[in-house]
Amino acid sequence: MSGLVAEIIQATGDIGTQWILDLCDGIVKEGCISEDLKSGVVLPVYKDKGDPYEEIILLEHAMKVFERIFEHRIRQQIQIDDMQFGFMKGKEPLMPFLL
Repeated sequence: MSGLVAEIIQATGDIGTQWILDLCDGIVKEGCISEDLKSGVVLPVYKDKGDPYEEIILLEHAMKVFERIFEHRIRQQIQIDDMQFGFMKGKEPLMPFLL
């Protein structure tokens, strides 16, 4: 969409990292994200199970970086109970046969 791919972000090194962090801080401060960053491409992925397909959304690479930064910042400020099992890294679902 924008042409800003992960390799470009990585190649910028510390300058690019600071730019991305400043952009994240601006998003939080202003409370809005540009339409370019919010847009994605929805792709149907066909599978053999009950549903004919599920949808995946391809996001801008910069948006994926933002999501990881925001998730990291949120996880630093919250306490997750030991009883939480769903969608937790390193934890098995309680009833995997239902998935």
